[in-house]
Amino acid sequence: MSDGEKKDIDSYDFPSRVQKGLDLLHKDSNKALELFDELLNDFFRFTPSEINELGYSSLIINSLNAKGSILNAYDDIDNAEKCFDLVLNDYDSQDFTSLINKALILRKKMHLEESLDYYDKILDAYPNKRELVLAMKSEVYDDLKINLSQANLDDYKDSAKELIERGLSFKDKNLVLDSLNSYQEAIEKDSRCKYLVMGLMDEVKKEFFKIFLYEDIDVNANDLSQKKGGVLHYLFIKNNLFYAYMLNEEILEEDSDDLFALNAKGMIFFFLDDCNLAVECFNKCILLDDKYLYPYFNKAIALARANKIDEAKESYEHIKALPEMISNPNEEEMSIFNRAIIANAMYSLGF
Repeated sequence: MSDGEKKDIDSYDFPSRVQKGLDLLHKDSNKALELFDELLNDFFRFTPSEINELGYSSLIINSLNAKGSILNAYDDIDNAEKCFDLVLNDYDSQDFTSLINKALILRKKMHLEESLDYYDKILDAYPNKRELVLAMKSEVYDDLKINLSQANLDDYKDSAKELIERGLSFKDKNLVLDSLNSYQEAIEKDSRCKYLVMGLMDEVKKEFFKIFLYEDIDVNANDLSQKKGGVLHYLFIKNNLFYAYMLNEEILEEDSDDLFALNAKGMIFFFLDDCNLAVECFNKCILLDDKYLYPYFNKAIALARANKIDEAKESYEHIKALPEMISNPNEEEMSIFNRAIIANAMYSLGF
C-alpha cells in the first residue's frame, strides 16, 4: 500500500468515530446502529489484509461486534450473525465476544449441537472462562435433554440399556451416587443416549437439593441477603444453574471471600458435573474459615461423586467428629451435625 493510500485511510478518522459509536451504544442504540453502518461502509473500502496491516483490526472488530449486538437485541439474528461471522472469518477466529455471541445465536436458532461446538472453541481459546462457559452450556443442555417417556431404550446398545435400567433401580433405592455412576457409564457405552441420560441425572441431582448444607437466609434482612436468597431460589426451586451462577458472581464481585457465595458456587459446579471446580470452591471456604462447617459435608459429596472415596470420608469425618471436637456445640453446629448424619444414612452415601 502506498503512502498516499495510508493517508487516505487515516482521513476516515476511524478511532474517534468508533469510540463515539461505543459511547452511544447504551444511550441511543438506533443512532449507534446508524453510525456503525456508516463506519463499516467506510471500513469495507479496504480489504481485511489492508486493515490488519494498518493496525485497524481492533476497530473494525469492535464495530462489527457492536452492530451485531444491537441487531441481536432487535432479534435480527441473521444479520447479527453475519457481523460475528465476519469477525471470526476475516479478522480474529478467537475473538471472545464474537464466539460467545455466535454460540448464543445458534442456540436461538435451535442449532444446539453447533452452539455447543462454539462453547467448546471458547473453552479451548479461553480456559480461564471455563466457569462461565459451563454455566452457559447448561442452558443448551436443558434444551437438548429428553424424558424417559420420549425415548425407546431398545434404540441403544444392550450394555447402555442395562446401565440405564440399573441407574433407575439405584435411584428408587436412594443410592444416589451409584445411580449417577451407572448413568455416566451408560453414556460411555453408547453416546447416543447422552441427552436421555442427562435428563435422568437431573432427576437424581434433585435429591442432592435435599442433602447439601448451606446457611439459612433471611431474605428480608438486606439487599445482600436478597441476592443470596435469589441464588438458592434459582438453584433449588427453578433449577436454573446459569442464573444461579450469574447472581452468585454478583455477590463475589462485591466480596470475593463471601463464604455463602463460595459454598453456593461449589454446589452449582457439582450440578454442572465439574466436581473438581466444586471441590476448589469448598476448599477455599475452608481455607478462609475452618470453622465454617457447611462446605465440609458438601465437599465430601463432591469427592464421592468423583470416586475419591477416601478423601470424601476424611472430609465427612470433620462433621461426624463434631461432638467430640467441640465441648459445647451450639445449636447451629448440632443442626449441621444432625443434618449431615441423617442425609448420609437416608441417601446411602456410605461415608
